Amino acid sequence: MSYRKIYFNIFQTLTIVLLFLCLQSFNQASAQVKNEEVTVIAPYEPSLSDAFKININPEIDAKELEKPDLKYSVSPKLLPTNFEPQKITPAKLSGDPLTKLYQSYAKAGFGNYTTPYAELFYNNLRSRTTNLGIHYKHYSSGGKIKDYAPAAFSDNILNTYGMYYTGSHILNAGFLYKRNAFHYYGFKPAEFNLPVNDSLKKATLQKYQTLDVTASVKSDYNEKDKWHHGADFNFYNLKNSQIVENALSFNAFVKKDINITRKIEDEKIILEAQAKYYNNPVFSKLKDAGLYSIKPQLSFLMNQYALNLGLNATVQSDDMGYIFFFPVLEGKIAIAQNVLSLYGSFTGNVERNNIRTLFEENPFIIANFDSLQFTKNKVVFSGGIKGNIASALSFNICGRFIESENMPFFINDTGSTFNQFNLIYDDVTTTGVYADFSFQASEKFMFMLKGAFNHYVMGTEAQPWHKPQISGSLLVTYCLVDKINIKSEIFAQDNSFAKVYNISSSAFEAKTINGFADINIGLEYLYNKKISAFLNFNNIAGQRYYQWYNYPSQRFHVLGGLTYAF
Repeated sequence: MSYRKIYFNIFQTLTIVLLFLCLQSFNQASAQVKNEEVTVIAPYEPSLSDAFKININPEIDAKELEKPDLKYSVSPKLLPTNFEPQKITPAKLSGDPLTKLYQSYAKAGFGNYTTPYAELFYNNLRSRTTNLGIHYKHYSSGGKIKDYAPAAFSDNILNTYGMYYTGSHILNAGFLYKRNAFHYYGFKPAEFNLPVNDSLKKATLQKYQTLDVTASVKSDYNEKDKWHHGADFNFYNLKNSQIVENALSFNAFVKKDINITRKIEDEKIILEAQAKYYNNPVFSKLKDAGLYSIKPQLSFLMNQYALNLGLNATVQSDDMGYIFFFPVLEGKIAIAQNVLSLYGSFTGNVERNNIRTLFEENPFIIANFDSLQFTKNKVVFSGGIKGNIASALSFNICGRFIESENMPFFINDTGSTFNQFNLIYDDVTTTGVYADFSFQASEKFMFMLKGAFNHYVMGTEAQPWHKPQISGSLLVTYCLVDKINIKSEIFAQDNSFAKVYNISSSAFEAKTINGFADINIGLEYLYNKKISAFLNFNNIAGQRYYQWYNYPSQRFHVLGGLTYAF
């Protein structure tokens, strides 16, 4: 038998013995657990013995460190870099196509009272440097006003103008020719036993011609530090068979930004100069007259505040010379930018009454004035509020107070054969309020309302002759459909007074001129962009109202015609 087999038998025997002993021990242990009884006398109370904390705090052994003394230097060296930006192609905006413009526009029509009307406009097309144009207008009427002298009239206007832009200056020039023919019709021939014939028409006819030449130059710099400047020149000649008036005027200004206070964002120094000369060679009673003024000013603008301070020195010259000094004080406060602002001014001025301005206000003046005086406005104070609401409604409400010497008024001339008007002067204090409102909700609807109230305190005269206290106008436009536009205008004023000589009492008396409301309506039909038709109805109520004493207006009047653009 080999040793390996002997060892295997011994190992097998020991394994069997050990297994038997283990099974015996397991059986005994199981029998003891099943038969043991446990009696609990009191609840279990676990306990933990006291712990003893090690009372040792860690400590850092801090040692002082010696800072090394470092010395270093930087040697800058420029490294060359090469950068070439790439070219960017500019963006191209197609935009909306430009609206086609027409060089010429003609308008012609005819109405009752034998009223022809024609108007022509001609202008060059779009240009960055020039603007040239011609305007001609003819309007006349051969109609009659019942019981009154011949009332035919004719107005002709020819106006040429031009503008040239050099890049730094704007040059303007113009020529105006006017011819006005009318009759002194403010009387009833039957009251004077006068026949209405060609002789009467010729005797009451007046013809005025005006030649007017203007030229101006104005700088257009973008730089604020330059001297901005401008000047304009005007000459006119007005004449009829009995009157000749020549007038020459020149105005100039210079202004420049300055910095006085160093705290205000916009400061300017402004110098204005004006010269006017009037010559009436026909009448020896009317002396040559001149008016010359110089006005230095300082202008300040800071945030919402604007202030203008200056002095107006004016020299009045005719047969004698006088010099006047007036303050120039203007201010503005923007309560809300571009929405609401307050403004006010305090100044004065001198004006020369001349035949041209008097004729344009009242064409029925006499042809031989005894005198044309200067009007001196000693005090001119005004102030108001203006603004815009929601970009649709704009308004301006202004009050004013004026003290005037030699203010002119029209009165019926007692020495004239026909009903003509002469001048009378008086010292007047005027207190007034002016207001205008403009509302445009859309391109289809717009209205504009204007009104004025003036209270006159006269020096010697009883009334402010031919000047109403209240006047106003209303304009409404509405696009009914795409091709039909409606326009309505109303002009109104309250009573005024005329100074009339009463032959029976041999004294002047005040005659009341009743107020009126002149209502007009216009219709326009747009056939296309080039052709349209219009129809205007004037004085719809058919009133015979008077703006000047004993000069009635035409009653209901209709005028229709066509327009053409080419």
